[in-house]
Amino acid sequence: MRLMDCLSQSLANTSYIKFQDTSAVAAKKPFRLLTVPKSGTHLIEKILKKLGYNKCGPPHHIYYDKRLNFRQLDPNIGYIASVRDPRDIMVSIVYFIDSLFRSNLRGVHTPEFLVTRNKTFLVRWLNETTFDEKLKSVINQEGDKIGVNMYWLLRKQLEEAKRLMSIKPLPKNIIVVRFEDLVGVKGGGEQKKQATAINKIANHLNIKLSDEKTTEIADQIWGNTPTFRKGKIGQWKEAFKREHLEAFKANQWTKFLLAFGYETDPNWMAPYLDSSPDLNDEANVKVIG
Repeated sequence: MRLMDCLSQSLANTSYIKFQDTSAVAAKKPFRLLTVPKSGTHLIEKILKKLGYNKCGPPHHIYYDKRLNFRQLDPNIGYIASVRDPRDIMVSIVYFIDSLFRSNLRGVHTPEFLVTRNKTFLVRWLNETTFDEKLKSVINQEGDKIGVNMYWLLRKQLEEAKRLMSIKPLPKNIIVVRFEDLVGVKGGGEQKKQATAINKIANHLNIKLSDEKTTEIADQIWGNTPTFRKGKIGQWKEAFKREHLEAFKANQWTKFLLAFGYETDPNWMAPYLDSSPDLNDEANVKVIG
């Protein structure tokens, strides 16, 4: 099944993970994932496999062709949503697009949301476009320059996540976990928050974990997934320069930071604008590996 097929399928009719055929696992709660791209989908998948679930298809993200009524979801299903700092998502997307283009040039199938498969375009993006230019194009959602439909890949996903998190209180059958909590110490987070996030998912599915099992899962979920690169939090602070911050503001991305709790002040970027270098300030260019 192609990725675009998954993006357009109704979550109400499709399971992302099915139960193994054992009585112990069959007693656990069925679920659906509602994730934003690059926000920990594969981390959650690995946790679920450690909890005894068996993968049967590609992951589903929160937006598809019909909007979910979050207040009227099946009460017998546990919904697991994930979010991540949109600034870090944008940095991650640059590298994700690079990997897609390299795969395309090698003749490997790539998702349908690519706008172009023109080889000249792909080579120019990979070899002649700087990281800073790529990041600015992602922030500005310039699909014609990127070759990827950024509206579908990011903006629409964040809009739906924002709509979900505006519901107060959340329905009992929906939980939200943060990428920053899932990655743990290896990803620049905290061990205690990672353990709490793992148990939050397990408890939501009627599974009780011992401290030893929680630690075992935490030790095994970081890295080694199909789209994994670094899995680090806060990389945007090294990547964003003045023009990126200004583009971020102009495109009204800040509303997602406020909605998801990554910032509390609408004017959060003021101190960063004072200290961030310009794009053409070669003395201050940082390479984000």
